Amino acid sequence: MSAQTDFSELGPVTPPAPEDSITAGDETLARLLDRVSRQPDFPSLGQALSGVRRVARSEKARLQHLTEALVQDVGLSARVLRMANSAHYGSVGAGEIDTLERAIAVMGFIEVGRLALTARLVDSLRSSVPGLALREPFLRALLAGQMAHELAHSQAEDGTLIAVLRNLGRLVAAMHLPEEALAVQQATADGSPETEALVARRLLGTDYHRLGQAVAERWGWPPSLRRAIGHGDAPPRHYPHSRTEQLRCMGWLANELTDVLLYQPPTRHDEALAAQAERFGAATAHDAASMAAALQRVRPAVAPLCEQLGLPAAALPRQRATAEAVDALPVLIRPPAPPISAPAPAPAPADPLPRRVLLGLLRLTGAQRAVLCWRRGRAGELVGELGLAEGIEPGHSHFLVPPDDDQDLFSLLCRRGADTCIADATDPAIARFLPHWWRSRIGARSLLVLPMRRDGQVMGLLYADAPRPGGLRPDEATLERLRAWRDELLQERLGPAALPSGRVSRP
Repeated sequence: MSAQTDFSELGPVTPPAPEDSITAGDETLARLLDRVSRQPDFPSLGQALSGVRRVARSEKARLQHLTEALVQDVGLSARVLRMANSAHYGSVGAGEIDTLERAIAVMGFIEVGRLALTARLVDSLRSSVPGLALREPFLRALLAGQMAHELAHSQAEDGTLIAVLRNLGRLVAAMHLPEEALAVQQATADGSPETEALVARRLLGTDYHRLGQAVAERWGWPPSLRRAIGHGDAPPRHYPHSRTEQLRCMGWLANELTDVLLYQPPTRHDEALAAQAERFGAATAHDAASMAAALQRVRPAVAPLCEQLGLPAAALPRQRATAEAVDALPVLIRPPAPPISAPAPAPAPADPLPRRVLLGLLRLTGAQRAVLCWRRGRAGELVGELGLAEGIEPGHSHFLVPPDDDQDLFSLLCRRGADTCIADATDPAIARFLPHWWRSRIGARSLLVLPMRRDGQVMGLLYADAPRPGGLRPDEATLERLRAWRDELLQERLGPAALPSGRVSRP
């Protein structure tokens, strides 16, 4: 058994900003944002990506042509906006970027073309759980963009972008919590935003709108763009004067009409469009007839997009969910009660080093539990000294690792000095070495074990676990940071001689 370090697709780890106002005190969002910081980019559809690459290479293409091509690609549009609003472009006076046209002007055709060349395709994820979870959110986002293009007239490209990005939280959840996102999709059969928000809060601990706003803020998107993709209780009862509010209402309406197209049977379209005209008529200057015309123009795009995404078009519209079914849903991720666990904003420097290390371990790996064990007694067994966990009892007192037991997994790994990530602890080759106290009290599926040694002698152990197989996927950068923190713990406990590599990295 050896450490699993080949996870290059996750990219470098960026710690959450402690001043993030949206995530302060909210561990559920903080955990998701930490995952987003490791892998921020969505995949792209091959056809849309080819269009971007072709226009970016053309010497005769104009800025508008590349904008029109780029807005057809959900993943690349979000990536370009994120890059344009990064510190790099801010340092050269780019300012706040809230449109694709402005982003392309700042970054240039060559850079946008380079990003298009490095983008992943949805097809590469099709057979995976994230790929399955992403299919329907991609369909909704792309159709909403086309619907906005039909509705927005003079602001077609900007309206398309806003309609697409209103789905940001849904896409983020599908990428980083695919099993839970699939459960939300299956439980929200009618596509109702109200039902979806209720189900998402029950299953994820937060709703998609709040998640999308948190991600947009983390990426540095300006307030005008975050406002435009924001939600509200009801549309205004008059036509908005500001461009931002006009785009917000148009993107909102486009998504509502997309839900009608995807989830309402044709026999109910007239009723649904009349209701939307009552809600949005004053705010968008669209009546039921113009909405119906836009819906009819977008309808032919459903089947080709479903084919590209591997979705059965015949399965739409799905059956309506019942209130009883929603109430019966299990709570897959409970919002943690007291903020005693990570991932959370960076721990205060006043915290003792062991606690800071465990908080960092939770935050960087997305684990549900982290425990520090330390050598005790003449026999040299390792005993649980401190435990932290997300939404569960950390339970560290029963951790007891014997110094020399070939039938104990933790004892074996510690004596070998093997930093080890176990994808599935139920594997028979592994399960037979797990001690009885662990099987009866912990029973996690994914484990991370980091022995603490000096001069060949076992001094302690850093442990983390996750409830699902493959739930812990530390990349090499994460492991290096954890090893540096482990070295610092040894130095604090045993003196400078305990730090073999001289590495110090404050958790």
